[in-house]
Amino acid sequence: MVLRDMAGRLRAPWRFAPATCVLSLACAAAFAAQRVLGRVPFMVEHPFAEPFTFIFGVHPPLLAGGFFWQPLTYAFLHGSWLHLLVNFVGILFFGFALEMELGARRFLLLFFASSVAGGLFWALGEGVLSLLSDLRPFETCIGASGGAYGLVGAFTALYASRRLTVLVYFIPMRLRGKTLAWVVLAVTVLDAAFDITGTAYAAHFAGFVAGWFAGRRLRGEGFGEA
Repeated sequence: MVLRDMAGRLRAPWRFAPATCVLSLACAAAFAAQRVLGRVPFMVEHPFAEPFTFIFGVHPPLLAGGFFWQPLTYAFLHGSWLHLLVNFVGILFFGFALEMELGARRFLLLFFASSVAGGLFWALGEGVLSLLSDLRPFETCIGASGGAYGLVGAFTALYASRRLTVLVYFIPMRLRGKTLAWVVLAVTVLDAAFDITGTAYAAHFAGFVAGWFAGRRLRGEGFGEA
């Protein structure tokens, strides 16, 4: 009986939010591949994970050169276990609620549209910075943060009055959806101004804004709060 109950609990997420589960596991699988490739030699003192990241992360010169898949694939790569964990939790936390409300197709479209918006906006910012500083090398953007922030943005638009407990810099806070939207924007601006976390805040900002506008449109179609 106990094993049956445990099996039922494990199947429940797959039954109610299969796309969220698959998306989260795909990020975990891609990170596992990165760890394995990190042990495979490519050149002297350079593992195969480095060209793998250049090819599938967002790297502006390669993107401009025709690597058109990068704004989609970069979301599955992560730089560390903590990076993966934060995005994994964000996708699961907001993904379950949104997929049960919107369905798998709309949920995936929301995530990838926000992710692409975040990657392209970040690449644009990198291009501008490179013009301002000839000696600055191009960086590579990886991580599901743009898509995850898009889920947060859509949630705050769909459920502006709902209260929920979230972690802001690992501090638990109970906020309404519309308040959370302002907190996320404020934290992103502070991060951009003071480089607090060293993350791709441009991708966070664009992903969140894209998700919020998508959420507003979906709310007009009858989803979310009445």
